[in-house]
Amino acid sequence: MRSASRFRVQCENLDLVLGLLSNNGSIRSGTTIRFKLNPAFKLPTPYDVYWRVVNTGAHADSEHALRGEPFTDHTGIELVRWEPTKYTGKHWVDCYIVHSGKIIAVSDKFYVNITNPKWLG
Repeated sequence: MRSASRFRVQCENLDLVLGLLSNNGSIRSGTTIRFKLNPAFKLPTPYDVYWRVVNTGAHADSEHALRGEPFTDHTGIELVRWEPTKYTGKHWVDCYIVHSGKIIAVSDKFYVNITNPKWLG
């Protein structure tokens, strides 16, 4: 059985208009970041993209905002995901591309470190 292809997720902080590197430094809460899939191959159609946005840490837990279940994004722009920054902690995003009921590609995890100065936890 052939394993799924791997690809990367790119991330931009739109308030700063710069590309972010995975697990590099910290960004403040209250901004919006854009995740974009960048597969290095042509995707067979039709396909579905399943995103997984994972909130971790005491801040997200205290606001009952832990998450991490995969979901589809039916916005018509499935290769892009917009997320607000809110909770102090180390969070991550990854995604899967599914074709004919099979996972054909899996992204690397993209880690985002967020600092919320209002969180004193």
